[in-house]
Order: sequence, then structure tokens, then C-alpha cells
Amino acid sequence: MNKLVKRYVLLVISLTLVIVIFNYSLVFAKKVDKVNTLVPKNENINFESLTIKDKLSSNYITTIFQDSRGYIWIGTDDGLNQYDGNYIVKYNYSNGLASTYVNTICEDGDGNIWVGTRGGLSIINSKTEEIRNIKCDNSEKGISHYNVTAIYKDSENIMWIGTENGLNKYDNENEIFIKYYDEYNGGVLTNSYITDIKEVKDEYIVIASKCGASIVDIKTGIVYKSKFEREQYDYIYSLEIDNNEDIWFATKNGIYKYDHEADILSNFNIDIDEEIYSDITYILCDENNDLWFASYSGLIKYNEESNLTTLYKTDKQSVNSLVSNNINCLLEDSNGLLWIGTDNGISKLNITEQISNEINLILKENEIEQTNINSIIEDSEGDLWIGTKYHGLINILVDEKKVIKYAYNKNDENTISSNTIKYIDEFKTGEIIVVTDKGIDIINKYKHTISNQYLEGLDNESYLGIQKIIFDNDKYCWMATDNGIVRLDFNREEIKTYKKEFEDYGLECIKVVDIFQDKYDENILWLAGGEYTGLIKFHKINGIIKNYVNNDLENCISYDVINCIEGDDEGNLWIGTNSGLNKFNIETEEFSVYSEADGMINDYVNSIVIDDNDDIWIGTNKGLCKFDTKKNKFTNLNRYYGIQGSKFNLNSFWQSKSGNLLFVTTEGIFYFNPNELDKENNKNDTDDKVIIGSIRVNNEKIDFDETNDITLKYNENNITIVYFLADYAECSDITYEYKLEGLNEEWIYSSNISYVNYTVLSPGKYTFKVRAMQQNGELTAESSIKIVIQRPWWKTKIAYCFYILIIGVIVFYFWNNMKILKSLVKKQTKEINEKMKENQLLYEKSIRCEKFKNDYFVNLSHELRTPINIILSTVQLINSLNKDKDISRKKLNHYMEIIQKSSNSLLKIINDIIDSSKIESGTYKINKEDNVDIVYLVEETALTMSDYIEEKGIELIIDPEIEEKYISCDPNEIERCIVNVIGNAIKFTPEGGKIEVFIEDNNDSVSISIKDSGIGISEEDQKFIFNRFEQGKNGDCTKVSSSGIGLTLVKYIVTLHNGNIELESKLQKGTKFTIILPC
Repeated sequence: MNKLVKRYVLLVISLTLVIVIFNYSLVFAKKVDKVNTLVPKNENINFESLTIKDKLSSNYITTIFQDSRGYIWIGTDDGLNQYDGNYIVKYNYSNGLASTYVNTICEDGDGNIWVGTRGGLSIINSKTEEIRNIKCDNSEKGISHYNVTAIYKDSENIMWIGTENGLNKYDNENEIFIKYYDEYNGGVLTNSYITDIKEVKDEYIVIASKCGASIVDIKTGIVYKSKFEREQYDYIYSLEIDNNEDIWFATKNGIYKYDHEADILSNFNIDIDEEIYSDITYILCDENNDLWFASYSGLIKYNEESNLTTLYKTDKQSVNSLVSNNINCLLEDSNGLLWIGTDNGISKLNITEQISNEINLILKENEIEQTNINSIIEDSEGDLWIGTKYHGLINILVDEKKVIKYAYNKNDENTISSNTIKYIDEFKTGEIIVVTDKGIDIINKYKHTISNQYLEGLDNESYLGIQKIIFDNDKYCWMATDNGIVRLDFNREEIKTYKKEFEDYGLECIKVVDIFQDKYDENILWLAGGEYTGLIKFHKINGIIKNYVNNDLENCISYDVINCIEGDDEGNLWIGTNSGLNKFNIETEEFSVYSEADGMINDYVNSIVIDDNDDIWIGTNKGLCKFDTKKNKFTNLNRYYGIQGSKFNLNSFWQSKSGNLLFVTTEGIFYFNPNELDKENNKNDTDDKVIIGSIRVNNEKIDFDETNDITLKYNENNITIVYFLADYAECSDITYEYKLEGLNEEWIYSSNISYVNYTVLSPGKYTFKVRAMQQNGELTAESSIKIVIQRPWWKTKIAYCFYILIIGVIVFYFWNNMKILKSLVKKQTKEINEKMKENQLLYEKSIRCEKFKNDYFVNLSHELRTPINIILSTVQLINSLNKDKDISRKKLNHYMEIIQKSSNSLLKIINDIIDSSKIESGTYKINKEDNVDIVYLVEETALTMSDYIEEKGIELIIDPEIEEKYISCDPNEIERCIVNVIGNAIKFTPEGGKIEVFIEDNNDSVSISIKDSGIGISEEDQKFIFNRFEQGKNGDCTKVSSSGIGLTLVKYIVTLHNGNIELESKLQKGTKFTIILPC
């Protein structure tokens, strides 16, 4: 017990941060690598930025947090941002956040995100984006103050919430907050204004405040406070626990460290020639136990073991520098990437950077533009020679740390011929051959003399076009030029061109951009054709042997424009083109082509170099990649590793004697040791998995658990799945592939697109799988989730059994009623025929008197007589039966149904007459309804007429091409149109004929076609078929609910629907009416 009390007392003493008590002060920095003074600012560090240009809600970053799923949560003064490397989801006051100003972020044990703002506490379900705000009041359900300043989850999954006025501990079981205050508010805390919360040794919580610190025992819940006078307390901005479990404090009076083993509190003054120690407001200890301090004057890195301090500051002239010196917060993510939150956005830094940009710093000191470098070599003594496009030649004496600049001076004979350097090589030890756009110069390194070589036979155009020079064992110099290959003998000053040989071979373009000496045959040169010439095998004596170009054959080069050639020790040529990397086996003449689909960062290859491990390094238009020849895989490198720029200059590289590789990009020069870089690249990524971030069903986010199936209804079949790999250093280099088992079994390559949409999925069981290829060429493990889309209730097995039962009942019902109706129909048909003959005589007599008027009444009487006769016949039958004997109720009901049906037909005819009058007066109206299933409406209407059609000996076929189609229409009027058109078809279709009903979906409209095999309509009748009281004059007319105005009414109703009706007919071949209605 005494030991425990002693520990607490000593820790409390440390937390008081009182310099006077200990009178102990350290200055850490035996050596200060001050980036902005010892080297030009911070050009040797590549920061990547994330700002409002990348869709952040604000550039003023207040806090950064990474959750357990890998998302980065970024708090700003204008809302919260959820970032997955590709997309940002914003939360603000307008969509439920308690306040726009975010102070702190944490995650609870259930994966919910707790956001502390100046206006309260918000809890976000990141999967559904639902936000729950916690009220600020004195109740157990609320927190102690609306300004939430710190949130922390301890090792027991207990959430601690610090506010401007008190500490809150969340009891998850009872869903209440337990509050702690200082002594002025009836509590035991040192101060109620909480600034930071951290846990030490999984035993106790350290609570930092505006006036000292307090300690909470996790197991007992006992709170301890300092016993020192209030005047001795410091304002603590933040605290951090390092890997040795020592505690670091950032206060108004500087940095303090509590050494828990020595029980010593130390005040640290950062000696970096600037008094910024009081500006430090945030401390972070990374996985290497390096300390990072955020200040208002830049970023400070401190390594306690080496006692080395480094200061990083912004440089407005460099796009890769720190975005601002005013730093508010820091985060080291799960992959060791440092996130720096400033008042001008976020900077990201790889803290294990292995690539050096030292040469760029030297060039910048000498005011050399980094984008204008054409060539670079290391001479036999290890010194560097750099040829620029406009600034002449630079010689860096590495051992002497001296720079010599060679520039053209027209007043000096000892000068290079031009400041435009095309190519550099070492002719012999101490003699550098320099190709300019004006000639060839030889520089004696020791004597500092320059001799300008002019050779007859090489005009200025040839000099201008020299791309590369190599020397063979016979001391010939072979040059690749825009005019083909040239052989030069410096000793004899003889020159031989092969332009004619190229032209005789049939090569239209003779430009050569690179040469490679065959390692097994000294007489063979391999030439890179620059413009659609391909690969050339060239014999030094016999000339061109073979030309390899792209063709339709399977074994060919990927592209005819070659940029570079390099050969390995296995008898292979590695050829860089504008469209992929090619491996050419010299013996078998087989090509192997590699592209982005195989993991390359880009297909446009500008330079190739082979390291001491026989691995191939490829500079492209979008970065650097390494091809591991043993594992047959690509590793891509970007700015995260310190690469300056992404577009590599053509054939501008060098391999030093020490094994370092030098590359030139449009933004400068960098170099690295492949073996050292491999240590970083070969980190274990086997645990990395793609995170399924969110799932939207019918555009609504759902909550899901990757371990359980997602069960959806039949109409929840439009699914969007968003996924990501939580590796923020190489977001642009990560590619994905996915598949939905049950829909497709093959992996689908999606480049760096991190989402997929599935629309109108059929009911069934699916498994979505996704994986990623990282920059090191490794595929991550598969991530998967199962999705089950249920069948609609009407397609279940029970529903099908019910359908069979209903169909059986219907069939039996119709079969039974058919017998009854058959005899009645025969009798009615006979009577109707007799009446029709009588009507026909009346019709012929009336037409002679007043054709138009009589047509109307004849048609009208024709239509009215049928239902009336049926009614009268039925009444007569009832009376007859009633005289003989009492009629049964069943028969009476049956006859009443007949009367009812005939009355309805009569009423329909009268309605047609009334509607015809309305059409003439322009008062006819329709009542449109939305979401009318036109397919169902047409089918049901046709089926109601099927019995009568079949009685006529006519076959009815209903064949819709779609199952359902919803439109806006008046269903009653459309039904009326269908009845009229089908009735018209019945009239003119003889027994044994056929009536077909088709429904077609035209996207923005629907077509309803009714086709019969009847007698047809003549071209003359077609002209007036839609006129009122007009009918075709072809053959017999059997009335089916037609008043002679049916087609006129149909046309008018369709027109009111903004539709159209079309007619196709030929005599004796049938008729087809097509109603077209808009959706």
C-alpha cells in the first residue's frame, strides 16, 4: 500500500510540472539538423498534402483519428470528414452534428465514432451515418458541459469525456454518465477544464487540465489530485506516453518529461536557434520511439537515443513541403504514416523514408532548375556529371563537396560548345565526352581543358539528334542519332553513316534513340527505333539483320515506339516502349509483355536499369516500379518513399559503383540503395485486407456485420458497395479486383476505383469478394460478405401451390358453366340473327332517305337491340317457367345475372352516345392515375372477353414482352379502348381466326397492339375508319359493344392521353391496331 501511495505521489508531483521543485533542466540537441538553415528549407523531405482542394470541409485541422476499420476521421473548424483514401464523407451541423467546430474524436467498443465539439457530444454510426447527440445537463443521461475537449477509450472499453467543466465516465451498461469535478464544484479533480486524457500501463488514467493533472485508478475508480499550491500548476496542452512508458507534457512553459523509473521530472528546452519551446501544443511518440512536437513554428522531430532534433518548416516555393508551420495535431496511422494537421490542411509524411534528394539541394543552391536535366553519369572516381537543357554542365566533386559549373562563353576558347547538353559519357579516365546541340566536347577533368570536336560528315542536324554513345572493344564510337546509327573513330577522325542501309532495308524512319551492345556477340548491336521503327538487330559489318515490329502475330513487341533498351545476364533484352515493358529472349526470339494489368504503375516506359540483384527498375510517366525477376512481380514506388516527381526523363539514370541507383524526373534527381529500400518494401503485408466500408441498398445506407449474411427483400436489389485498403501512403497505386459469386465467377479488374454498383439483382444467394494489389505487387487476402435477396411472396413455393389450386377451380368453374351457356347461346344466336336480318332491311331502306342520320340510328338500334332482346327473352323465360312451376332461386339468380349483364351493355352503349356528344362539345375529360400497371390492365381486359371470343371459334393470344409497366393513365378509359378495339376485331374475324394482343416497352412509351386475322380493311375505308358513325363495308359485322362510334372514341381517348393510335391492314390478311401511350 505504501508503495502504491508513493507511486501516486511521485506521479502527481510530475504532473504539477513545477520547475522550481526539481530545479532540473535539460537541453536536448547535441546536433541539430535544422532543415531550413543547414539545407535549403525542407526540400529533402516529401510531404503529401490533403486540403479543401481534395474536398476537405476546411483547411483548419483541429484533430485527426483513425478508427479500427482504417478510416481516417478529420476534425476541422467547419465539420467532420471521414476519409478512406479516395472519398470524403462530410458531417456538419446541417446533417446532425452537434457543432461545426470539432475538438476531439474517439471510437467506442462497438465501432461508433464519438465526436467532441464546441456544441456538445455526437455519436456516429459510421456504417449508416446516423448521428445521436448527447444533451448537456445535470442529469445522468447528459454530460457536464457542451464544450467537449477530450475523449478517450481505456483498456476496459470505458469511454472518458473531458469537457470545459468536468470529466464524464460513461457507464455503458446503465447508459449513464458519471461526473467528476474540481473542488470548487464539489469534486476532487485538480481542475475541471480537461485538456487531454491518456492511459498508463493499463492501470490508471492521467487527466490533463488547465491547471495541472489528476489520476484515476481504472480498477477502483479512485481519483487522486496534486496537493501542491495552485500557483505551481501549469496549463497542460497535451500529454503523451512514449514506448518506455515515460510521460511527456506540452505546457505553456515548455516540454516536461516524467521518468517513471527514476522518478524524475525534467524540463526540456528545445535548442534549435529559435525560441519556440512555448509554442508546442501537441506531442506524438511514433512506433520507433521518436517524438514529434507540433508547434506554431513548424514540426519538430526528436530522437532521445541519438539526442538529435530536426525542424521541418514550410517552403512556399515547393509543392512537397509542409503545408503550414502552424501545427495543431498529429497522428501516426496503422502503417506508420505521419499525419500533420495544420491551419492550412494536412501534410502526410513517411517517417521511414529511404530515398535521398540531396542532389536536388545542391542544384538548388546553384540555381539550377531541376526540371531541365537531360543526362547524368558517375565517372570512374565517383564524381557526378549532370547535363542540363539550358544551364550547361554541372560537375559535383563528391569527396570535396565542391561544385564545378561548365557554361558556354563565346569570349572564351576553353568553353563547351553550348549550354544545351544532350548526352554525357566517360571517354577514358578523366576525360568526359559531352554531346551538345552544337557539337561534341571532350573535357579533361584534371586540366580543366575543353576541346571541341568537329567531324566532317556530321552536320548540325546530326549533332542535334545524338541520343546515345557507346564504345566497343575496337575503340569505335557508336552513336544513336535522328539520322540512324553512326560509327565514329576519334583517333582517325573517320565517320561512317548507315542512313542508306536503313533506307535500302525499307525503314521509312531511321531515328535511333538507344543502343545496347550484345553481351554474347561483340558484332551485334540492338537498336531502339524511335518512331514506329521497332527493335533492330544490327551487325557491325553486315548491317541490319532483322527488324522486330508490332503486328497481328501473338509473339511480337507491344509497340513500335521504343524509348530505351537494357540487357540482363540471362540473355534477355528489356525494352521500354510507349505501351508497356517487353522482355525479349535473344536466343528464342520470344517476347513477354508487361503492362498496368500486370501491376506496373504506368505503361509509358522512359528508362530501365538493372541492379546488382538482377531486378529491373523502370521509370515511367507516373512513377517508379521495380520488377522482381525471381518472384515475377512488380513493386510501385511513389512520393511516399521520397521520390521527387513522377514523370521520369528519357534515358536519364545511372547505377553507381556503390550500387546506388540515380534517376532523373521532371522535378529533380533522387538516388537510393535498392537493398535498403527493399527492407522497407518487404514489410509484412499479409494481414492487410480490404475494408468493406459501406453498403447502400436502394441508395440507403444499411448497418451490417461482415461475419453475418445480409438478408434483403426482393425489391431491395440495387446495391452499392464501397471498399478501401487502409494504406494511405499509396492510395493512387492501389488497384482492386472484385467478383460477385452467384452473378460472375471471374475477378473483375477495377483499377483504383473503390466501389461497385449492382442493379436489379435477381433473388438468390450471392457472395461479394474483393482484394487489392499493393505497390509491392502483393495481393491482399480476400474480403467477403454474403448477401441473400429473398424471393417475392408471389414467387414462393406456397404461392405456386396456391396458383395451381386457383387455376384448377377456375378451369372447373368455366367448364361447368360452359355446358349451361352453350344451349342458351345457340338459342340467343338464332334470335339475334333473325333480328339482324330485319334490322338490315330497315337499314337499307333508311339509308336511301337520309344516309348519315339513318346510319347513326341503324347502328344505334343494332347495338341496343342485343341487350334488350336478351333481357326480354330472359323475362319471358322466367314468366314461362313461373307459370308451369315455381322457379328455383338458383335459376332466378342466373337469369337475373343475364339481365344485369345485358343492362350493363345497354348502359355502356348509352354512355358511348353521351361521350360522343361530349367529344363534339369538347367537354370529354379523363381522370389519370399514377403507377397504373398497363400490362395487368390490358391482360385482365382481354381475358374478360376471352369466353365470348372462344364461343365465336376465334383463338385469343395474349403475349406481352414485359411482366409489368407502370404509367400514368385513366385505367377505365384505357379499358374501354381495349374493349372497343378487341370488339372491332371480333366483328371482322371469321370462325377459326385468331386475335393476338401484344404489349411492348419502348422505354419512354408503351405500345399495345391488337392484331386479327380477319377480312381486313380496304385502303378506301381506312381513310374514314376513325370518323364518327363510320364502319368498314367489308363482310359481315357481328356487334360486340359497339355503337358505330367506338373507334372515334378510342382515338379521342388516346389523344387525351397524349398518345397515338396506328392502323395497319390488308384485305383478306387481317388488321392491326396499335395504341401508343407515354409513360
